[in-house]
Amino acid sequence: MSEADEIKDLGIEDDEIENTLKFIGIANDVCKEKGKMYEFNCPICNNIAKAIKSDYNGHLWAKCEKCDMTIME
Repeated sequence: MSEADEIKDLGIEDDEIENTLKFIGIANDVCKEKGKMYEFNCPICNNIAKAIKSDYNGHLWAKCEKCDMTIME
């Protein structure tokens, strides 16, 4: 079974994957400085989302309250 088939078996649609990748990409791009909170327009719902990169390890955290997209690296 291919990875694509396994993902489909989990019930994850292609548009969900695309939206997640867009959200991660924009959140990562706006976070220029570790430890500083940034706001950006959510590519999924156009609401204001927030993102920060950890001072400790540079991991990305991002959240949109409206569409509930959450990324915790």
